[in-house]
Amino acid sequence: MTSRDKRILPHNYEFDKEPSPWEIGFHQIAIPIFYDGGGDMQEVNGSSLFDLGQIYNLGLIPIGVVGECKFIITNSIELLRNFAKLPFSYRLPDTVAFGQTIANELERWIQTDNPELTQDARLTLIRNLDTFRTLLFSELGKLTAILLEEKRGYGINALWKNQFDLMAKGVSRHLSIFVKSNLIESAKCLVLNCYTAVGFHTMRSIEHVSRRYYKLIKGKAPLRANGKSMGLGSIAQEFIDLKRSSDDLGIIGSIIKGLCNKKRDPLAHPEIVALKEDEAIDTLIDTLQVISKVVEDAKTKGPHFKNPWKRGYLF
Repeated sequence: MTSRDKRILPHNYEFDKEPSPWEIGFHQIAIPIFYDGGGDMQEVNGSSLFDLGQIYNLGLIPIGVVGECKFIITNSIELLRNFAKLPFSYRLPDTVAFGQTIANELERWIQTDNPELTQDARLTLIRNLDTFRTLLFSELGKLTAILLEEKRGYGINALWKNQFDLMAKGVSRHLSIFVKSNLIESAKCLVLNCYTAVGFHTMRSIEHVSRRYYKLIKGKAPLRANGKSMGLGSIAQEFIDLKRSSDDLGIIGSIIKGLCNKKRDPLAHPEIVALKEDEAIDTLIDTLQVISKVVEDAKTKGPHFKNPWKRGYLF
């Protein structure tokens, strides 16, 4: 599987790369996606649509023996074949089907001895190109193209496809399906300007991780005396109170406490209408930071842990 084909899936698999594009400061250009209105989004290779336009050079071939223009035909055949293999080609079924018909006819023609373009053949070719253009515009018109742009320098390649490149190396293999899924959704929501949704998904992630972390440290589930679950703020406060045992505990507790007071509690109540872009970015990055610190601290098996770290432990 090539790096281009890799997808961040919600299961326990390590996608860390050395070095990652984010670590070396490389930012991908904006990535376009197609949206069909049904909730599904498909990444688009915009250059492939641009390259496809080269097939209209077929209409420039003069009447007579093809000769030096043969490369235009072979290139067009390749473009049409590759177009049918694109990940989003299934959204353009009529265009793809007609494009293959053109490619088949071109192949049969080019394989003959000394292929020659007659007046009638040229008119047919131009009509086919017009039909292809009409089908392409018609089917593309049924889809909404959305251009994804980076957020505060965080590249789209990371936010949309490789979210765990933004975390410390080796952390993602220790995260559960639940946490991974919510972090992925959070990063994608940031790209799509759904800022309040960023807070929703990050808070689900950090609360799940905090409860598992608490159990490692205290040797028991985070429950109150009455048997009810402790709130995230209370859990964070206990981490802060235990900071003498670990410097990281104090940092972790403080970050979680801040997120809880500023984001988690308001998001759970109607006092807040929406997060702003900067707030959403800060929330996501703080969450990725604190989860990384939790995993790294757990792996050190510090003296404050009542339950020992187990290989492959999932937060």
